Amino acid sequence: MSLIFLISQAQAGGLGITTQNGFYQNKAYYYRSDGKQGFDSQMSYSTGLGVDVLLGNRSDKLQGLLRLGWSRDFPASNPEFTEEEGYEYTYPEYDSLSPTDVGVTSIGLQWTLLGDPTGVQAMATTSLSSAFWTPQSTEYFLIDIGLGGSYTVQDRFQTYATINFAPRYRKALSMGVNTYIGARVLFD
Repeated sequence: MSLIFLISQAQAGGLGITTQNGFYQNKAYYYRSDGKQGFDSQMSYSTGLGVDVLLGNRSDKLQGLLRLGWSRDFPASNPEFTEEEGYEYTYPEYDSLSPTDVGVTSIGLQWTLLGDPTGVQAMATTSLSSAFWTPQSTEYFLIDIGLGGSYTVQDRFQTYATINFAPRYRKALSMGVNTYIGARVLFD
């Protein structure tokens, strides 16, 4: 409710929906009969949906960005490894795990690099995200750094897409990539 109040008081910006798809580095652990631990590094899929708020006049080169959303992180697959003779190997059944649903908040900046605010633009984005709402206390911190473009129709409706380098941190740093595609209504 307070978000609606804040937006109604804003002088310039936009409100829309965004989709997120990407991959992130994940580890599937396995254990040898002598107690030695190993892991298989994999890329796991992630997808999401959210609300996108743009803060600032469309003609500004620098605008604020706020995203509130849901993300679904898919688990690792069963590990692949080379078995050494004389040892037995065990690992959790990763293939039977369900995806994890996560609440994500992002704040960031969007820079206009080239183009017309009432037409086609090239842009750069940076954002800091917190996956704070998780069922298994698996919170993580995410940084998105990307490039993209937008297209504005009739001065009010804007579509956009970005591709981002997206490292995340939860106990260790892992690499990833995200794409965001969305549409917003501009009100400046």
